[in-house]
Amino acid sequence: MKFLQSFLISSLLFLSQPSYAEESAPLPTQFQIATQGIANFFWDIPVSMTHNFLSFLGMDDFNFLVHHHYQNPVSSPFRVFLGNQHKRLPTQDDYFPFVNLPEDFDDLLEVQYGLCSGVAAMHRRFNMLAYYDPENLFNQPVPSKETHYLAWYKFYQDKINQIARLQPTIIPGFRNLAEFSESELNTYIRKVVVNEWVHLNINLSGLVQLRGIRKNFHQRDATRLYDTIKKRLSLGYNPIIYLAMPGDYKGGAENWIHVLQVTSLSEMQKDGGYSFRVTDINEYDVRSADREVIIHYDQEEQNPKAIWVHDFSELSAVYLVPTDDREVTQMVKNKLEWCNFSQYHRNLCLRGELPQYYLPSFNN
Repeated sequence: MKFLQSFLISSLLFLSQPSYAEESAPLPTQFQIATQGIANFFWDIPVSMTHNFLSFLGMDDFNFLVHHHYQNPVSSPFRVFLGNQHKRLPTQDDYFPFVNLPEDFDDLLEVQYGLCSGVAAMHRRFNMLAYYDPENLFNQPVPSKETHYLAWYKFYQDKINQIARLQPTIIPGFRNLAEFSESELNTYIRKVVVNEWVHLNINLSGLVQLRGIRKNFHQRDATRLYDTIKKRLSLGYNPIIYLAMPGDYKGGAENWIHVLQVTSLSEMQKDGGYSFRVTDINEYDVRSADREVIIHYDQEEQNPKAIWVHDFSELSAVYLVPTDDREVTQMVKNKLEWCNFSQYHRNLCLRGELPQYYLPSFNN
């Protein structure tokens, strides 16, 4: 993550570097790939400024959707997530076979900082947007893998791209995320994870929040964090947060930042303490990935402490990823349109139910 302070200065030196997708080119470093996202950084500046201003006023699209949810929960726009609720606490079937470790990406790039934001984001997108249809009951025109392999591969590439663009889709021929991402599509999914890491990190909101990290966790942080997590979990999805350990986030020192999905939240205690659980995408076994962060009140220092229970490290910051509300908003908008395409789509969105028989061909 420390590259964020320096990549703008160095980026022009690397703009002529070949894309990491070119198989003949030497493996690029993660920093080189980050600099290729400079166009996204400048494009994002007016978008981030507009969103942050409207969010401050409570007039952004996310707050509009939340207002509608509280005004009429029966017709809440967040009902589009009802059919995916069982995937919010994932099983091994709803999990990638790769994790946020350098050896799982060393055929694509030289990992320097970790890819946790890309892995966490794509994991949530698949579990909230993808519906698996192993028998192809929706009768999609899937090319033959045996006789038209390239067309077959492109068909599923398009499915992955739809997920990356926050579009819901039905994936025929596979039972779940684990089976799909263990197939020949594995390399392409990992490439998309790298692309999304660039997109999620090289933006104005992320840079501003990174430079705003304080050295200590404060009471106002604890209260705001609790309200933020509780509100979003109640809407039917797992918010994505980042944890930071104490460090010099304005300089070039080695820093630790980890991005995770929150899966549950405890009640707040009388002293203001609470805990929440996350999915740690550094673990291959989903049971080991279920970890805890504890916020407790330190009587001696008269201040709350945030503890990463995995190794009992003290955290200096726990924040919602700054682009998360924007991503969820777009996800909801896209699902609202998709879910109303047919009664079968509505059944998937609301109950996660496939049809009981083969349908006329759908282009999903």
